[in-house]
Amino acid sequence: MIAFKLPGANHVTSFLAWLAVDSRKATQLYFASDSRRSFASGDYFDDCEKLFVASNSPDIFAMLGQDIGFPMEALPKICTLIDQGSIPHGLRASLHGRTDWVLDQLKQMKAARPGGGSFSVFHGSRHSWGNHAVFGLSKHTYVACDDRWANEDLDLKMIESHAIRCDGSGGVQVGRWIVNHTQLLGSVSRAYFAGFVVALKEGEDKLSGGPPQLVGLGCVGNGRRYGLITTAGTFFRGRHLTPGDAPACTQWRDELLEPVDHSGSSIRNRRRKVVR
Repeated sequence: MIAFKLPGANHVTSFLAWLAVDSRKATQLYFASDSRRSFASGDYFDDCEKLFVASNSPDIFAMLGQDIGFPMEALPKICTLIDQGSIPHGLRASLHGRTDWVLDQLKQMKAARPGGGSFSVFHGSRHSWGNHAVFGLSKHTYVACDDRWANEDLDLKMIESHAIRCDGSGGVQVGRWIVNHTQLLGSVSRAYFAGFVVALKEGEDKLSGGPPQLVGLGCVGNGRRYGLITTAGTFFRGRHLTPGDAPACTQWRDELLEPVDHSGSSIRNRRRKVVR
């Protein structure tokens, strides 16, 4: 858990990662985040994109920590490099190979930009063959006081839907609301995302706030950014906008992760497994 009192720019967050599993297999890895940038002065802005998606590879990313200035610049560059085919062929086909390559890129970029505070990057990835898919999730952390990197490979249970990690300054609050919602709805994606949204609305963690953000990585294809229609408005990539401002292929979700159209109306004929 990130400490509340931090020197300099206090870029912290509420973050949630969970895995959706249906009756047969794991179907989707999700990341949810808030959109707040907070500063030691007490000022904040609720417009920070914290989740990133590679367009041509099954890889998604999130950032949090004391100083997100570096990952805010590094992660879009890494996504561009991935999309340009910069990962060596021998590593590209393996989720572990891609994870190692990303960590190496982060280390090289950080070495060229010394200083700053601690931060973490979550990297979700997938390897698939035929009708089978295996998901992976790693947390890369830069520890500023020791100028060192720490890596954690998180355990993903493939037999049931579950919240993998609640992290950041609002992690405890997110976890508490998720428990409340799973008691009502069961261990399903709707409960996890609904709990996350309520935690942001309640505002118990003053270093988290603004609109929620959501990305997902399914069994096939590459990662996806979701548009969100909430009681506070319509949001895409952490910013308020009208649905027409988002890409035409954008899929929309409400606060219960239910599929909706760009006006917020429920899409009733979509298969239920997308929100398990």
